[in-house]
Amino acid sequence: MKINYIIPTFAGYKKVNPKRINYEYILYDHLRVLLNIIKRNKKNKIIDQITIMKASVPSHLNLYKNFYNIQSYVTQIERKGIKVKIHNVPNHHSKVSYHQYINAFKLYPEFDYYILCEDDYIPHSNTFVSELVYHFKRKIRKGGGFLCTYAPKKGKHAPNGGFKGSVFHSSISNGIIDNIAVKKLIETYNVNAPMIGQLYFSHLLIKSKMKIEDYSDYGQTYSIPFWTNKTIIYYDEYNSGKNKYIFIPIQMLKE
Repeated sequence: MKINYIIPTFAGYKKVNPKRINYEYILYDHLRVLLNIIKRNKKNKIIDQITIMKASVPSHLNLYKNFYNIQSYVTQIERKGIKVKIHNVPNHHSKVSYHQYINAFKLYPEFDYYILCEDDYIPHSNTFVSELVYHFKRKIRKGGGFLCTYAPKKGKHAPNGGFKGSVFHSSISNGIIDNIAVKKLIETYNVNAPMIGQLYFSHLLIKSKMKIEDYSDYGQTYSIPFWTNKTIIYYDEYNSGKNKYIFIPIQMLKE
């Protein structure tokens, strides 16, 4: 089983807010956390490759100069036998992360699974890979699909309407997708489609009869923390998943 861990990134900003985390070093911290997890799993190679996608920054935005100052961690990860690939990709506004995912899929279509994790989120559990694979097989089973953090079909956060062919979508995309679903996305994705990336990504999967599920079970299995640019909130509709996470916003990083 071959797994590619994909990080979409964006190093642009309008102005720095001193009350927020220093976004200039989020990728540095992301790889630091990932390396620590890799070290704790020294008996098993949990992933085969890390793919970092670099979206271009429009001229009207400022650039974090040290955002990609990550070579020290890249070197350490590669010493563990895990490849690290870094690629430039055009910025397509609302499709930034999703366009980066598609480009990564096209570059590396040979993996069995792809773990998707935004640059400002981090894996929290030392066993996050095996947990994702387990829950993917439990919920997707056969036919291909995408297991994300949160995709509400019902409850207080479910959408009332939606785009054609769907009434719900992957609201928080961190998760795992298999090769079957990836091939469908490669075949059908159009960067110029008049739909924001988050909805379009889900729309294509549903149209291709791929399943979209979430591993959190509305907070029953895992908590669903989300950073609002001011504070952490939880999308949990149950209490049983509290303090159990697979991914967390980097603002919750304490190590």
